Amino acid sequence: MSFYYRCYGLNIRAEFRIKHLQANDSNSSIDIDITCGAVRKNLFNAKKLGFGLQISDNEILLTVCGIASYYIRNRNQIIVDHNNLSDTESVENFLINAALPYLLWHRKITLLHGAAFTMNGKNANLILGDFGVGKSTLLAGLCQSGAKVLSDEYIVLDKEKEISAVSGFPSIKLWQDTVEELSIDMARLVKIRPNIQRYYWDVADYFYEKPLPIQKIFILKREKNATKNKQLHDEKNIASLDNFLFFHSLLSPLEAQHSKILIELLSQCEVIFFSHMMKFPVTHDVERMVRALI
Repeated sequence: MSFYYRCYGLNIRAEFRIKHLQANDSNSSIDIDITCGAVRKNLFNAKKLGFGLQISDNEILLTVCGIASYYIRNRNQIIVDHNNLSDTESVENFLINAALPYLLWHRKITLLHGAAFTMNGKNANLILGDFGVGKSTLLAGLCQSGAKVLSDEYIVLDKEKEISAVSGFPSIKLWQDTVEELSIDMARLVKIRPNIQRYYWDVADYFYEKPLPIQKIFILKREKNATKNKQLHDEKNIASLDNFLFFHSLLSPLEAQHSKILIELLSQCEVIFFSHMMKFPVTHDVERMVRALI
């Protein structure tokens, strides 16, 4: 039996159910096949980059100790070799949040760490920032205020007439304290991994499935000593945008297609910096300011 999904603009066929991906009625023009099977422990003539990652020209092997190995080949197939004692939640989490992004990167798709949303169904807005700065928290708050989600965690950029954000899958990853502060219904939450107090929030009701041209980029910065709680406009300070590229350490010098897309992106949209401490009252203030600026 096969299951069909649509994610990041690609059609996926899997031989097992992947609960957080968006189901796709069409099974034509498959871009990615996901199967189960035994994989080898080492790739021939590959770079070993630590964290269980090996990369060669046509293959990637990601090994998550005690969970699974994910073998990516020909830029269109992922073979999952899971540990017999591993839980389904962890296997799926590393599949959609690690193995799948690595495959996209191997296909030379421009991929940013961040979140994307729309308030009007006409333009997308991006939220970028370092890990733990509050991107998903802000996205969840905006959802409760009427925003539609295109993606959380990763943003795929595509070029048609303009640089657009491509929709991912209808879930937001949230920590327990965020869930409590935003009064999110626990019935709509699924633990990411059994022993971690972090959840997938099903936002199918708030999901926008079509690509949208990007209008604004909001970059969150966390202050250690004081809450500035103000917006900073600094469109000249854009050189660090490539730091938000997925796996940017392997893109030095920046590959031509990624560089071209980032330059075009920055020419079509406004960049706004927010400085704040990561506390919920401030997060709500940032949310109000974002909504006021759109």
